[in-house]
Amino acid sequence: MNMVDVATSTSTTPHGPGPDRRAERSGRSRLRTLVPVLVVWGFGLAILAVVAMQRVVPPEVLLTDAANAPGGQWYNGAVTSLGILAWTVAAGGCATTAFVCGLDARPAGVRAFRWGTIVLAVLTFDDLFQIHSGLGPQWLGVPKEAMLGLYGLACAAWVVGAWVELRRTRWELLAAASAVLATSLVIEFLGSRRDVGLRVVFEDGAKFLGVLALAVWSVSTARDVVRSTLGTRRARPSAGGALDRQR
Repeated sequence: MNMVDVATSTSTTPHGPGPDRRAERSGRSRLRTLVPVLVVWGFGLAILAVVAMQRVVPPEVLLTDAANAPGGQWYNGAVTSLGILAWTVAAGGCATTAFVCGLDARPAGVRAFRWGTIVLAVLTFDDLFQIHSGLGPQWLGVPKEAMLGLYGLACAAWVVGAWVELRRTRWELLAAASAVLATSLVIEFLGSRRDVGLRVVFEDGAKFLGVLALAVWSVSTARDVVRSTLGTRRARPSAGGALDRQR
């Protein structure tokens, strides 16, 4: 064997951790992957423990789907359930936009859409558990009108504080959603209590349409930001290419 053969065989010899070391590292990586789900399971088990130990409400009332409750039908609260899904989509779209802005080093965008995520998540939980009309007045002693006013102020503070970033989105969709949601609030405050059926159609119907528009705005914004970020990164020249052009 000559010197060239020795050099070639030496250069092709793999370096680094052996099979056992790689397997150990891979096992640790898999364990780290399980951490998020273990944390979520911890919260879930805590909730289930509270459900099992409390004596205020029978556990089956909290765990059984509303449509399967005594006297319930599959269509009970169908439109409200769709509205909850729309709220969730809107909050998820804002969270996605904040995450992508972070990847693209846009701190103003991160702050704007992170706060939007928080505001929309609070509104989602309120609509899901009817906090403004049940938990707030009965348990916290806060009138329904006061809680709705607080939600309105929170939304206005978010829009005003983040307007520099929000105006770069399809803000017409956000304006349409805000207008219809505000209409729902006006009907709730000033609507007649005589014809409950018709009032509910206009009040909750306006809220449903507003939440749908909000979800469309949020998803469109996330899509536009992702597309813009990917386009910018693809158009950004590499360091080697820039040096080649300078030469």
